[in-house]
Amino acid sequence: MLERIAHYRELAAQFRHWAESETVPEARDGLLDMARQYERLAIELQASAATAKTGQGFSRSRGAPNWTATMIEHPARKLLRAA
Repeated sequence: MLERIAHYRELAAQFRHWAESETVPEARDGLLDMARQYERLAIELQASAATAKTGQGFSRSRGAPNWTATMIEHPARKLLRAA
């Protein structure tokens, strides 16, 4: 799980980097939003790992849907929805 947390933080940093050079405000906002979502996901996974380490909470069962894919909304979808 630590690898996933690091990966999501790297993705957040990458989206922030892309946003720095983006000149279209809507696209920049979308990239920054993606960065926030990946950072939030990393924070939630880190909290989940800490909870699991203390023996509290519950674990996701095998075969359960991948909830990480549903938490992150693609920026293009947001732009289409806003139009």
